[in-house]
Amino acid sequence: SDLSFQLSAGQVSGPSWLGGPRFDIVAKAAGPAQEAQLRVMLQTLLADRFKMTFHRESKQLTVYNLLEAKGGVKCKSAEGEGEVLVAPSQPGMATIQRATFAQAADFLSDLFQQPVVDRTGLKGRYNCTMDFRSYVPESGQQVDPIGLIVAALREQFGLKVEARKTVMDVVVVDHMEKAPTQN
Repeated sequence: SDLSFQLSAGQVSGPSWLGGPRFDIVAKAAGPAQEAQLRVMLQTLLADRFKMTFHRESKQLTVYNLLEAKGGVKCKSAEGEGEVLVAPSQPGMATIQRATFAQAADFLSDLFQQPVVDRTGLKGRYNCTMDFRSYVPESGQQVDPIGLIVAALREQFGLKVEARKTVMDVVVVDHMEKAPTQN
């Protein structure tokens, strides 16, 4: 998801090249700051370094609700604090360690390229590993990546995903340089 605006990739539009080049941005706040303050600082940094201008508008989008499936969640409760990991662990697998379902929904938003919202109502942190490999069709058959993820979530995590149309805020990037200016 877009860190500076707290949006999924499906809620940001702009120049066709926008999803292409990637940059590591290393920045440090002058002092302690709340997450909302850090987001504003990052937006300012993007405007300064990439000459980014944008506007907001409302748009009808498909949103995926993440819900507890019949039979309950199959993830194990995580003990203690520590680094959260929600990432691909090896080809065809994804690992969630010490993550909330809201954090898992953020990860799924990136995979779906549409907003995924945690509606499980479950609190706490969980550990899960998802293996997609058994859901991949035999060679030559068309792969439906969303269908594959939805099936794995239901069968391996005990979660279901429901799609619905809703009006959401989106950010439209009006202008952005392809390369940042230096410090």
